[in-house]
Amino acid sequence: MFHQEKITYWKRSLKKAVLSTPFLVFVIFAFALFLKCYLFNAFAFESFIPAHKKLRYLAAAFCGMISASTFIAAFTILFKKNIWSIVVSALFDIWCIANLIYLRCNGFFINYDAIKLVDQLNGFESSILSAVNFQLFLFPIITIIYSILLWKLNKEKTIESNFKWRLVFFITVLSLTFLFVAPLSHITKSHEVKRVCKTHDIILTTAQKACLYFMPFCTIHAETQWTPTGLQVFDEEGYIRNQSILAYLPAIFVAQMNREYITLTDKDLKDPDFQHVFSKSTSTKKASRNLIIILVESFESWLITNNDKLSSPIPNIVNFIQSNNVLFASKVKSQIRYGSSGDGQMILNTGLLPISTGVACISYGSNAYPNIASFYEHSAIINPCQNNVWNQNQVTRSYGYMQQIRAKTETDTASIATLIRYTDTATVPFLAHAITIDTHLPFRKGENNKLGLSEKTPKILSNYINGFAYTDSILGVFLDKFKQDSVLHNSIILITGDHTILNNENLTSLRNYAKENELEFDGQNYVPLIIYSPDFKKSTFIDEVTYQMDIFPTILPLINGEDYFFKGFGVNLLDSAARHSRYYSENTAYTISEKIIRNDYISQINGSVGD
Repeated sequence: MFHQEKITYWKRSLKKAVLSTPFLVFVIFAFALFLKCYLFNAFAFESFIPAHKKLRYLAAAFCGMISASTFIAAFTILFKKNIWSIVVSALFDIWCIANLIYLRCNGFFINYDAIKLVDQLNGFESSILSAVNFQLFLFPIITIIYSILLWKLNKEKTIESNFKWRLVFFITVLSLTFLFVAPLSHITKSHEVKRVCKTHDIILTTAQKACLYFMPFCTIHAETQWTPTGLQVFDEEGYIRNQSILAYLPAIFVAQMNREYITLTDKDLKDPDFQHVFSKSTSTKKASRNLIIILVESFESWLITNNDKLSSPIPNIVNFIQSNNVLFASKVKSQIRYGSSGDGQMILNTGLLPISTGVACISYGSNAYPNIASFYEHSAIINPCQNNVWNQNQVTRSYGYMQQIRAKTETDTASIATLIRYTDTATVPFLAHAITIDTHLPFRKGENNKLGLSEKTPKILSNYINGFAYTDSILGVFLDKFKQDSVLHNSIILITGDHTILNNENLTSLRNYAKENELEFDGQNYVPLIIYSPDFKKSTFIDEVTYQMDIFPTILPLINGEDYFFKGFGVNLLDSAARHSRYYSENTAYTISEKIIRNDYISQINGSVGD
């Protein structure tokens, strides 16, 4: 009899606990968090079904979302009122939305270093807003629905349960999460697998043994990965795919705490690969010709190769390419990382490649750098942006320039007008480096569709193409002056893009658009490189894949830099044999460059900037 009463008591207590408000809130809140994790991955990776063919991998992707969601939601069981959960849900919305916007604008997820770059957003609000669409509103809508349900549950009289049972359920949920669900989300490969990590665009080797970090809210799983030359990185994209965007938040701080930067050793200094990039010469001859650089924002080369099929948006640039004494490389691979335009400017001016995490011009802006400006006594960067953007005040000096000239307004018109004024008054030989801005995402200058592109053209592509029609007209003013001005005509003119801009769904739209309209496009976007020099005996067109790191060694011989102490990691594009027998692979170049920058090696050797 006593045994039967005990069973009845436990059944009633269990029923009261399950039907109590805290437990119902737990179920609803856990589902809301899981749904947000799922939608984030669907929007970020453009697929509502995880891209795993094997059931084990598919289950792992969902278990990562479930474990993170149930852990957070479990705390609602302990409380009768759970207003705090609405705040958590809203903060999670902000985290999801911020990552999707950052991904669409830069091609990366937010990491520790990106969080420190918040001050760089000033003045680029329109770019951020361009990445906003209806998908982002689904996250706060879920929070609103959850808030309404929570309010109704708190308002209605539901079955109450005592704290003891709530504590039992809380412990049970955590136990199930840690012992059964979370472990299923960990996939440790028993063999080495080589693959391309999209986040860093370098080949990674996954180690045999995975590193497991146990966090208070779920097991954080991060496979230790190295490049073939020893650089350790944290694969943000792979982590989010196999865990969740919810677990990713603490994971980036764990990754930061366990980050190991590459340091230079005596072995590195004696390594032939390290030594090869430096010349034994420490002399710097002065340039005899002016060098004028126009770094065009977000310039992709498919615009040039398809100019006739796109209602001729850039006739001035195309005509310039078709003139005499021009080198045109149509497939220059963008090698930027987290620094976007800052990285593009650094590669061009110094020949070094970006660091794997963080932004070199921000974190190492005061370093000494090899640079082309050291060949000139008169040099200036013409900047249309605010001086703090990409630490321009500091890197102008670090890259060897004598001055920075701020354009009157943040427009291409002002930037090119300032360039023309400088070239009219500067003492020759001079170096003038102008930066454009109007073709920055979201391409506002192209919204009026002056070219009359078909209505079937995706909006983002229409704005991009029309936006470049505007910038080309501004560049046309300078190029017209170039034809008539003897000083400019005897100068070296370099026009290139700082980076590509169409990625993820925008790149997919471009691929589909190119296929439908029979455009010349191989599925990948590149920046163009256009160099005019009166010393060229003929024009040279290169349609094979080259790299941004090739720009620096191509410029050096044109400005008497054959004996410069730093040769760069790329090749002189005018040397056909060198293009087909590169000394440095892209991975090796990234790694050695990282060691040089993080250890400020240039300041330690003869021939450093300022010597």
